[in-house]
Amino acid sequence: NSATMRFVLMIGVAVASLFAQDTRGRVQGIVTDSSAAVIAGSSVTLVNDGTGVSVAQQTNQAGQYLFDLVLPGNYSVKVEMQGFKGFLQKN
Repeated sequence: NSATMRFVLMIGVAVASLFAQDTRGRVQGIVTDSSAAVIAGSSVTLVNDGTGVSVAQQTNQAGQYLFDLVLPGNYSVKVEMQGFKGFLQKN
C-alpha cells in the first residue's frame, strides 16, 4: 500500500572543489520508497536551521535532487509526495 510506504532518503554532501577555494558545498541525493524504487516528482525542501531560509525543488525522473552552492551551516531536508508518508532529516 503506497499510503503506508516511507521514503528512504540518501543524502550526499560534497565539499566544493579545492581549486575554486569556495566555502560553499552541495546537498544531493536520491529519493526512493521502501522497495528501493525511485520516486520522481517528489518535493524536496532544504532548510537552513540557523536562518530559516528554505529552497525547494522536485526530484527528476531518476529520483535525484541537487542543491548547489549551499552555504555552511546546519540544514534539514524534508521530502513529500502525495500518497506517501513525509520524511524529515535534521542536521
